[in-house]
Amino acid sequence: MAETSDSTTKRSLDDAVRALGWYRQFREIVLMLAITNIELVCEPL
Repeated sequence: MAETSDSTTKRSLDDAVRALGWYRQFREIVLMLAITNIELVCEPL
């Protein structure tokens, strides 16, 4: 299940992290996953 969600996120949002610092990379990945989860929840509405 985790690999499926990671793969979906990479395909939909691009597989490259654009930030340079490790903290910003982590924050960018967390935000990408949050957006993906929100889109999944809002889709049935």
